[in-house]
Amino acid sequence: MEENKNLLEKYQQDTKLPQMLNVLTILTFIGSGFGALGILAMPITCKMMDKLQDQPGMTEKAIDAMNKMCANIGLTLAYTIIGALLCIIGAVQMRKRKKMGFVFYLAGTFIPFILNIILNGMESVTIDTKTMVISVLGTLLFPILYATQLKELTK
Repeated sequence: MEENKNLLEKYQQDTKLPQMLNVLTILTFIGSGFGALGILAMPITCKMMDKLQDQPGMTEKAIDAMNKMCANIGLTLAYTIIGALLCIIGAVQMRKRKKMGFVFYLAGTFIPFILNIILNGMESVTIDTKTMVISVLGTLLFPILYATQLKELTK
């Protein structure tokens, strides 16, 4: 009886998702969902560009970056939504303790970031210092945090 109880406790410890991995995957679901919804609003933003250009705080650099993104709206929508889906698939796989989920997550994070720079120029990432810091930190932080959890991924 005692042996069965020990086996049950060991099984529960082995199958329980570590807290950090749990938090990261939940935040990934939220962030990817908001990212996909946000980019779906981009066509509306593009239609309103003439009004947005007159807004206080809109720099010439920001306007140029938005115009480039609007010129490539189809591709921007596609790679952003695909990236969000890859991140979600990766998070689901990591919740199942599969290492391949980390690869999906990295692809979903870095491919859209790189394609954005290629198609829309470096200005889309470096509009101002705040935007650049958020873009770079946002792109690097979660992969680094997930990398600390690789030891928890067993399959």
